[in-house]
Amino acid sequence: MNAKEFFRPTVGKVLLFAVLLAIFSVAFPRNVCIEGSPVVIAFPYTFSDTVFGFPYTFYSQCYSLSGDVLIPDPPQFEPIQFIVDIIFWYIIAAIIIFAYQKSRKVGTTETKGGKAPAAK
Repeated sequence: MNAKEFFRPTVGKVLLFAVLLAIFSVAFPRNVCIEGSPVVIAFPYTFSDTVFGFPYTFYSQCYSLSGDVLIPDPPQFEPIQFIVDIIFWYIIAAIIIFAYQKSRKVGTTETKGGKAPAAK
């Protein structure tokens, strides 16, 4: 398999890429919302924070503490980090599909006419 075949989009690669991007972008909350309030530092991740993106956070919506009320900060979208996430997860999907195809080829013997080779 050459590089052109490795990176060529297929249904399997695109589906796996979409699943990986969706799962890993949402499933790994990280502490990207660090505020100056002692309450927020004591509890660094609140469930009101919205963070998407792994390994790079490309969208975040943090909340500031004003008295006893959480006030939403403006959401931040980072297009470069989003593009890096897309490239990263597409390459991971291509590697997984490549490894799967390799393992299937190793497990089967390809012969002419579908018959096993004659024993000598």
